[in-house]
Amino acid sequence: MATPEAAKELGNAAFRNGDMKGAIEWFTKAIDLDLDSSNPSGKAHTFYSNRAAAYSKLDQHAEALGDAEKCVALKPDWGKGYSRQGLALIRLGRYKEARDAYKTGMQKDPQNLELQNGFNEANRLSSAGSVNLGQFQQYANANPSQALQLALRGLIVLHAILYLIPFFGRGFSFTRYRHLLFLAMANYILALYKTHGMVKFNMQYLAMVMRDPTSHYIFLCGLLLIARPNIIAICPILIIELVQFGSVLSEILPSASPTLAASIQGSLDSVMPRAIPQWGVLSRVQRVTLVQTKGVELSAMFEVGYGVLLVLEMVTPMRNILATVMYWQFLQMRYMLEEGGAQNVRNAFSIVDTKISSFVGHPYCPSIIGKAYGWIRGWMANMTKLPAPGERPKPKCTIM
Repeated sequence: MATPEAAKELGNAAFRNGDMKGAIEWFTKAIDLDLDSSNPSGKAHTFYSNRAAAYSKLDQHAEALGDAEKCVALKPDWGKGYSRQGLALIRLGRYKEARDAYKTGMQKDPQNLELQNGFNEANRLSSAGSVNLGQFQQYANANPSQALQLALRGLIVLHAILYLIPFFGRGFSFTRYRHLLFLAMANYILALYKTHGMVKFNMQYLAMVMRDPTSHYIFLCGLLLIARPNIIAICPILIIELVQFGSVLSEILPSASPTLAASIQGSLDSVMPRAIPQWGVLSRVQRVTLVQTKGVELSAMFEVGYGVLLVLEMVTPMRNILATVMYWQFLQMRYMLEEGGAQNVRNAFSIVDTKISSFVGHPYCPSIIGKAYGWIRGWMANMTKLPAPGERPKPKCTIM
């Protein structure tokens, strides 16, 4: 029969080999065996301490803090427990609490250098709570175009908030909606300039620009300016810009404001594993790359979803025939230019169709709704259908 100490040693071996999940399982086993034993080992505090260390390696700092607090409760005179507690609090951005934890530990174990170093670090971070604007100025001087894009994206996010929460009435809110689209267009034009240089009036340059998804969003912004304001319509823009805004801030903020950066990181570490299970074991670069990929996929879902919404609005007084036809041309262009590349819009069509088909195919759903969707589905397929080789495209709208 396994003993708590044997399970702990297996956990230590897994920890040394970099298998943090395996280490957590063995330390948990040690804790359970010790709790179930009629003769406790008296070393439960070390099991919790070791598991806290493994959690910290996986950036699961809330769990690490919980184990560190149990460790301190079981053995209040052991300095290692306070060290674990202070580290978890630092990683969660709770610097003043971390400083207090280290201070208490130093009172229990005055010669512990780990506690002294941790206290100094927590003290430094707790006094560095203000934002260092010099870091932003340094970034702007080194990367002027990126800094301009960062400012534009910040304004886009601000205008989105003012549109969604109408502090000053509907008229002001709708003006913010239009300004958001103009800001997004300016940002996309700047992005095209950075990628392709000055405008060249030749077919090669035009072909390059048309294949760039950024140019598609310039067309989308112009299209949304003639359509009725709708939160779903601007979600594709907001998602992409918010992800890009966040990825740049993640580079600057740790130097400009360590307190704020750690606080935001702690919040993300507690939320993101629900959407991305492997979040805890990814590096910062891997996280940014994965979030950008997920953002593009989610943006495509909203693009297709808004197209379906426009079709459904055709049977209501809110219909806008011109906007609907032009938007579906935009989707056709996106669909066509994905040939041989990323399949985000195509995958989004498939996912949306599957979800709606499962709903209209339900036994309790009236058959007329299923027939109506069948007609809409055929119409949408026709709108995104690509012409066969040698076939002239069907005229839909002279804008394209």
